[in-house]
Amino acid sequence: MDRDWERFAISLNLKKQKKSNTQRKKERMKRDFFFFFLFLSL
Repeated sequence: MDRDWERFAISLNLKKQKKSNTQRKKERMKRDFFFFFLFLSL
């Protein structure tokens, strides 16, 4: 029972990490687009 619970918690943690990674990538892409447009406007 405890082992199953640990596995469940670990899988939840991995899902959270995946989500944060994708969010970080999206934010980085937004920043890159921003700098790209800034560069174009120069």
